[in-house]
Amino acid sequence: VGLALTVGGFGITLRNVMLSQRASEGARLAAQAAVTEVHKFKVVTDLSTALTELDEVRRLQREANWVQLPDRFARVRKLLIGIRMRHPELSVEDKEAIRTSAIVFNEIELQLERHLRDGVSFSPHKMSGLVMNQIDSLSEIIAKIV
Repeated sequence: VGLALTVGGFGITLRNVMLSQRASEGARLAAQAAVTEVHKFKVVTDLSTALTELDEVRRLQREANWVQLPDRFARVRKLLIGIRMRHPELSVEDKEAIRTSAIVFNEIELQLERHLRDGVSFSPHKMSGLVMNQIDSLSEIIAKIV
């Protein structure tokens, strides 16, 4: 009888240990899911900040306020570089799209600075098209995340 009770108690203990392991695994998975959602929220927030800056860029373009635009493009470029570096969870494709946008904005910034400094001509229409393409690209990243 004692041996049967011992074996039975041992069986119950093993069952409880297995249940605890399952519960622990469930809690771990829930915590990982919560962390993933927080990362997604941060990426969306950061990209939304960049898009808000780009809305201001578009307004300045419509007003032909070329003097303020280089600083705005520099700010957006720095935001995008920061997003790319702070969010390793982004896909390679999304990181590349962000990197491409930063490069495009750097080129526009340099063109505007040459125009302001040396009077080198540039195409406002082409610049506007490039900005809109990058806005669309960044908006697509947000759409994939949410």
